[in-house]
Order: sequence, then structure tokens, then C-alpha cells
Amino acid sequence: MIKKINEEILWNAFENTSGERFNVYRISNNFVAKFTNRTKISLEEECEKQKIIHLEGISSPKPLGIFELPFPETFCAMKKGGIYSAFVMEYIEGDIINSLKEDKKHYERALELLKREQIRAEILGFNLKDSSSINAMYSKKKDKIYLIDFEEWKIPNLYKSKIIL
Repeated sequence: MIKKINEEILWNAFENTSGERFNVYRISNNFVAKFTNRTKISLEEECEKQKIIHLEGISSPKPLGIFELPFPETFCAMKKGGIYSAFVMEYIEGDIINSLKEDKKHYERALELLKREQIRAEILGFNLKDSSSINAMYSKKKDKIYLIDFEEWKIPNLYKSKIIL
């Protein structure tokens, strides 16, 4: 069980092009929880994709699974209180690549590493959808890139028979 230490918000009420609203909260020293307006089944599919991607060695936060968690009060009025499905994964200390544009040295390094990781994923047969610099984090401390947000990725057929829940 995940012990809730705090509700430090990392990304606040993003809305992507498909109308999905989500927040990512740091719920402990080592974990974050992604709350979204998508269905639990959709979250489970994203989690399964991320498990496959992570197991194949593509740099990404290690997914833990879907948990029913108390909804943080700060997210939005329509969901205050109550228990909701959240995708829990490893906390990565880093920055979304787009936020590094003012820091030219780190921004260019992050883009270089992002391109390498995207090529690795394509060689493994993954169809990268929405793999822009918005969906990648860079750890200056580790000089490492982490890909995030895989709900739009297409998984190669050879993995579709594997269930990793």
C-alpha cells in the first residue's frame, strides 16, 4: 500500500488536445499519482503500455499500477473528496524538456537524448504518437531522459498477447 506523505502538485490541471484533464501529484518521496478524467479502463491500458515500454528498457518512470486513492482537494471542485482511480508510477526528479528552453545547454542536450530514445523505441517496433518534448523529462543530475505519457503510443503486435498487470 502506498502511504500518502503529501499532495505536492507537479503538473496542474493540464488539458491536452483530446480534452483530457489531468493532474500529477507527488504522493510520497518515491511515487506520483496521475488523476485524469479518463476511464479506469483507459488508465489501465496506459499503465499496461508503460509496463511493456519500461520492461523493454526504454527510459520511463516505472509504473506501479492503478490504485484507488483519495482525490486531492486542490484538483478541481467537481471531484473534491471521494476515492478515484489514479495511475501510480515512480517519481522522476527532472524537468519537462520544453521548460528548459531558456537553459540552452541543457535544452539541447535533452533534445539530443530524446531523439536517441525515440530511435531506440522505433527500432523495437513501437509506433510513437505524441512523443514530443512535452512528453519527456530531463534529469540534469543524471543526464538522462525519461519518456512519459504513452496513451497514444501503438504497441507492436508481439506484445499484445502479453498481459502484465
